[in-house]
Amino acid sequence: GGLLATSTSRPRTSKRPRSVLSRVGPPLRRPASASKGDQPGARPAGWPAVAVRTASRGRAVVALAASPWSSLVAVGGIGQVLVYDAVGGKLSGVLSFPEGRPHQLAFSADGEVIWAAGGQAGVSGAVVGWSVRTGRRLFAVTDGEDVVLGAALAPSGKLLAIGSDRVVRIVETTTGRTIRLLSVHTDRVVSIGFSPDGRRLVTGDRGGGLVLWETRQWDRVSALTGHRGAVTGVAWRPDGRV
Repeated sequence: GGLLATSTSRPRTSKRPRSVLSRVGPPLRRPASASKGDQPGARPAGWPAVAVRTASRGRAVVALAASPWSSLVAVGGIGQVLVYDAVGGKLSGVLSFPEGRPHQLAFSADGEVIWAAGGQAGVSGAVVGWSVRTGRRLFAVTDGEDVVLGAALAPSGKLLAIGSDRVVRIVETTTGRTIRLLSVHTDRVVSIGFSPDGRRLVTGDRGGGLVLWETRQWDRVSALTGHRGAVTGVAWRPDGRV
């Protein structure tokens, strides 16, 4: 395990990364402001006033997300999303999510969009996106009769991948139109992630199934084996190779 044999032993060293999960290279989607020399990262300005909803009893936080370009942190609340500044610790704004409870939160790769997936258990599911700068809704896509537990926004912002029971729906954000159904999983899809360049998609289900797709023709590339339980989260390394 690396324990030194004697008091004069020297630890072995290597120039290789300690883990394949180590950060490699910058994110591919830099904000436009970063190239102009300005402070990168969209921030709330003039959001609609929304009161913070509270409950008589505490509830577990099930959705969190941090902006890749600023100190903003989004937290799932009761029918809303609360956005804080992690440096100052102050509430920056509140986004209404009357569709239900957010079960997944994320920022777009350029930090310009916040989106939430969730809904009401046994009633309906939804994925909603807002502009970080204005708080305005950019898209809202409903799905089925249960909460959406797995979704992903393509780096281009033009497509959503949504876990709809055992099927993955590919939806246009501008029209809400479903352009493709990926029907391979044998259990409910609960985790989805686009590669940083948007050329690949990975989808995981509650039965341990994990599938890799290419996004040009939506062909299945391979099944990734190894999980014996539910795949509740997926992520890509910034260079897209892991």
